[in-house]
Amino acid sequence: MIRGFAEAVVTGAAPHLATLLPLQAGLSWNVEYDVTGEILSMPNADEFQFDIGRGAWSSSKIAAALKKLEKEVKKEQSRELALRDLPYLARGATSAADSAAIGWALARHLIRHHGEGLPRLLTALSEEVIDQNTTIAGDGAMSFSLKPGYLLGWAEVEQVLQQAVPAFHFVDAEACMTTSCVTCKAWAKEHGVR
Repeated sequence: MIRGFAEAVVTGAAPHLATLLPLQAGLSWNVEYDVTGEILSMPNADEFQFDIGRGAWSSSKIAAALKKLEKEVKKEQSRELALRDLPYLARGATSAADSAAIGWALARHLIRHHGEGLPRLLTALSEEVIDQNTTIAGDGAMSFSLKPGYLLGWAEVEQVLQQAVPAFHFVDAEACMTTSCVTCKAWAKEHGVR
């Protein structure tokens, strides 16, 4: 119930964020976790899910998932891991542990490290969805229509983040997501949450 309310608030602030489920759900899960101390619900799940947050999304498990992914990226593409490489939480795959945990952890990083830029980011992401789904007719008339199954991908998010939140660096987000972050601990203490 708490996650659903938080998701409604987030969607009200950024109407097209539903096309970016990892961030929409991640922000909502952070509210649920900060209020209850647990993550007890999954979006689009048919039944209540227990024990999602009790260690399932620990920084050590996220670190292991990202380490594995980083090895694959280095081997296949000879480069460092980037935001665009993260597993994507998609509708119908809401119980995929790695993609759900990473969506939650990335949202936590954005809230706790870049909170002042979050409204600007949400607006910019919604604008990106509109830009990608608006066509201009020969007479100059503009038409917006979301294609069935359209998703805003991590690659687009990476570009929007660079412009909307210039202080965001993936290497910092990765460090925050995979360790017991001192900044996150201080933020939680200041706000009276875990």
